[in-house]
Amino acid sequence: MLKHIIPYTYKDYRYYMRNLPVTKNNKYDGMPRLLFLSELKKNMFLTQDRNTKYKFLLTRHAESMWNKDDLFTGWRDVPLTKTGIMEANKMGSVLVDMQLFPNIIFTSSLSRAILTSNIIKEKLDNNSTTKSLVCTSWRLNESYYGHLEGTYREDVRKLFGLKYTNYIRTNFTSHPPMLNNILKNNDYPLYQNYYLRGLQRGESKEQLLRRMLPYYRTEILSSLSNGAFPLIVTHKHTCRVLMKHLLKLTDDEFVHYDMPDKQMLLIHLDASFNYVNHFDLPSHK
Repeated sequence: MLKHIIPYTYKDYRYYMRNLPVTKNNKYDGMPRLLFLSELKKNMFLTQDRNTKYKFLLTRHAESMWNKDDLFTGWRDVPLTKTGIMEANKMGSVLVDMQLFPNIIFTSSLSRAILTSNIIKEKLDNNSTTKSLVCTSWRLNESYYGHLEGTYREDVRKLFGLKYTNYIRTNFTSHPPMLNNILKNNDYPLYQNYYLRGLQRGESKEQLLRRMLPYYRTEILSSLSNGAFPLIVTHKHTCRVLMKHLLKLTDDEFVHYDMPDKQMLLIHLDASFNYVNHFDLPSHK
């Protein structure tokens, strides 16, 4: 079974989208742009496993202000940067170029994900006869970092070291540390609901998966059963724990699994909603 296939390179795609130079002896050199895109899509679906019945798209939101400034963000409601708005437009353009038109977008309750979704929706709606729907849920929010939210990652690295700081971000079962005497940025409000009240220590990735899965099963998988083609626009660690669930990664394997930035995944499931394979769509850098 083919689990992960990249039948093209970013330089190939960039060349035909932007007419920028590529390395010599490119196998797609001289191919018309539309034919090139057709070949990419055909390659993806020819290698599709015969057990595939359902498909959906998964991506993280575009660049936010605190991504740019390197702060722990979590449930703080931080907006997109200007670069992030351009990235979201490029996400929509990649989907249109690949002729992939999701008809429902599931996203979190945080504005950086909602705006990313709305920008993609506008791009899709302007290039399709059908209109897509955006649905929000706090269950797709980013991992809650507790006392770390609003702190600069560099300050945390100075306090605890690079190894422990990476451990906080990648480990499946650990909680963020309790911090009091550290400089925090309070420019943006904390999204709050009843779930958050019980998380004095912040949220482990295990807890994130546990609160996300009911929504994935009851809403997203149900939409697949009803013939929808969903796009999930969420956050880095929400993507990571969903892929842990789909790929059946161990806790140790999860530490080393990273959701690629500036990338959308096309994920295939079988009739029982089990993972079959996935593809990286062309980058939207």
